[in-house]
Amino acid sequence: MPHFAPFHHSLACEKRKAATEALAAYRAPPSLLADVASTDARRGEALMALGDVPGARAAFARALARGMDTPRVRLGLAQTALRAADPAAGLPHAEAAWRAHPRSAYAAATLALCLAGTGNRARALALTAEARRLRPDEGDYAELARRLGAP
Repeated sequence: MPHFAPFHHSLACEKRKAATEALAAYRAPPSLLADVASTDARRGEALMALGDVPGARAAFARALARGMDTPRVRLGLAQTALRAADPAAGLPHAEAAWRAHPRSAYAAATLALCLAGTGNRARALALTAEARRLRPDEGDYAELARRLGAP
């Protein structure tokens, strides 16, 4: 299986935050993995890390269209919408991710950002509090709560 080596190497690159190397592998995966939804999801994550929001959105959308309806893909779609300043487009994806993974502080925070961006401050604050409860060690959630005006 030597032809899979570059693809597996890309997983290690992703863990090191080497998005450029990871993306190169995800753009040219082994033929067996070319039409696999998880390849699209990984491509989307690498593109997000590189700041290519439209490309990331397209990759996550392909993953979803290929049947990968997971919190990972839904959060990717929600995050691309947030980065494109369109929280309303991200809202259904963030809600789906939160429903599927209600113990994820990241899902709660992503949904909170979409809700805040669409004017639902009360629910956004409640979800921010939930994110802080789930991950009290993560300072980003406390900062999010402060920015949303939590008491």
